[in-house]
Amino acid sequence: KHPAQNVGVASSRWHPELASIMLIAAWLLVIATSAVAKSVHLSTEIAAHRLVSSPMAATSIEERAFLEAHGGKREQAAQALCEKAAWLHARGPATIQELAPFYRSEGYSIVLEGLCDVRGAPIVYSNGMPHGTTAEVIKQVTDTYDRVMAQCEASGRESLDMTTIVNVRSPTFRFPDKACRSAIRIAQKYYPWTGSCKLVFIGVPDVIRWTFNGLKSLLSAVQYEAITFAEADELTSIVSSANLLRELGGDSNWTMEEYITHRAVAEGIYTPVVAKPKVFSGKRFDFALLDALTGQRRAAG
Repeated sequence: KHPAQNVGVASSRWHPELASIMLIAAWLLVIATSAVAKSVHLSTEIAAHRLVSSPMAATSIEERAFLEAHGGKREQAAQALCEKAAWLHARGPATIQELAPFYRSEGYSIVLEGLCDVRGAPIVYSNGMPHGTTAEVIKQVTDTYDRVMAQCEASGRESLDMTTIVNVRSPTFRFPDKACRSAIRIAQKYYPWTGSCKLVFIGVPDVIRWTFNGLKSLLSAVQYEAITFAEADELTSIVSSANLLRELGGDSNWTMEEYITHRAVAEGIYTPVVAKPKVFSGKRFDFALLDALTGQRRAAG
């Protein structure tokens, strides 16, 4: 269900709530396969070298994404790729030992590796929003994007793409904090392809949906079309039941614990990953008032 299909626009007093939703939308576009940081770093370096040295067109999907982001200017795109390679080297690999405490917590963003949407693009599930220190959030988010890229490469896609499903009812769904804003800046610089990827919010109160219509003139057509509001029972038009998590009403057998074990083995860890869930200590977004106002508006017709 596209937001433009909703009828009515909320009054201006709802704009602060909508502003927070749009900021979080921008942040979630940052979020998004067994690539590790070292291999991603190397492929990025190679891509940068090819862009400068070869007169031919870009050969990898990351090269093409950077060329598009820099208006087809090869030297600028190559420089940006070199900067990304250096940044990845400084960031270091994201290991499952580091990530498991967040994956087991109330808020996380993860690639559902092995699953895809109806277009064949990777699926990212964001249960609320990632949390932790700035460095921890950036590592969680960029690891997600690195693995999306690896999945796109492995499946032979012509461009980098993904669908992110966002459960806004997780208690970690919140106003973008310092860590979130830092991740947004990193994505804009090193993952420029993320801005046009499909983003599906589930559980959003109707008053936010209605108000979204009023922002259409402030967004590009690409941005507007990329954002969709839906309920869990409407997701099968975007992701087939076989590729949809059971907690979202689908039939997929994908589980977090199996994923953690799979990644551990890929990293050479053959003992159980013992990591307690990371506790979210930030401010929690309360939808109670918005839900009540939605009910009042529906009752009034």
